[in-house]
Amino acid sequence: MRAKSVVPVSFFLSIGSLACFLSLFVFWGCNSTEKAVEKKVEQAQATRSAAMSTEGKQNLGLIASGARTYYSDEHVDRGGMEVKTGIFPPARSWVCSAGGDEREKASVGSTNWKAEPWSSLRFELREHAFQYCYRASYDQKSFAASAELGEQFFCVTGEAGPNGPNISAVRELPLDEDCELP
Repeated sequence: MRAKSVVPVSFFLSIGSLACFLSLFVFWGCNSTEKAVEKKVEQAQATRSAAMSTEGKQNLGLIASGARTYYSDEHVDRGGMEVKTGIFPPARSWVCSAGGDEREKASVGSTNWKAEPWSSLRFELREHAFQYCYRASYDQKSFAASAELGEQFFCVTGEAGPNGPNISAVRELPLDEDCELP
């Protein structure tokens, strides 16, 4: 399913050109009309960017919450002999969802949310824009999770501590930095 399209910039520019043409008849002037249209376009783009940032930050918060819950729960090993607590969901390499395309949202079935680590994190989305990635250390004592869409890149990390998990705040990173395990 395609994402709902956003009104293209060219639409506003064509309205600005029409307004400029009409303003000649009332001696209003084209410069002020064009500047007003440019300002509206910039405001619309800033509002969309802020809304998209909110999606990434909130969903990383949900991933961190799922990691905290998993850390507190008891987990029986495959042989049924050992019960472990104080570990994060396993993922020895980066596991990523669909998404990350600024032009189109990822559809409901584009990621298997029943697979690991998403099921252990109790994390599942319907339509979404960001690509979400998760990784844990080999001993499952630390994790890193990221959300990326275009020029926006967010990261949250966690590690085992003596009094429970230490989980960072969601933070924005430059695109040339990595979301590293602590």
